[in-house]
Amino acid sequence: MPATPNATERTAQPALLNIAAAADYLDISVRQMRDLRARRDVTTVLVGRLVRFRPADLDEYIERNVQPARPRP
Repeated sequence: MPATPNATERTAQPALLNIAAAADYLDISVRQMRDLRARRDVTTVLVGRLVRFRPADLDEYIERNVQPARPRP
């Protein structure tokens, strides 16, 4: 029988983030987060009329936008 996660484990990282929490996760403003959504640069989840973001999708967005450092001459 699998162990049931306790309350701390369940709330350690929510499955879905609202726009303010997603902006905080990326360390950007809510306005910038809205722009990312409008441009469809980041995947969203609709829960009824509510827009939510999965942390894994935000991590994927970060990975797609990593720019390697150039070597010094």
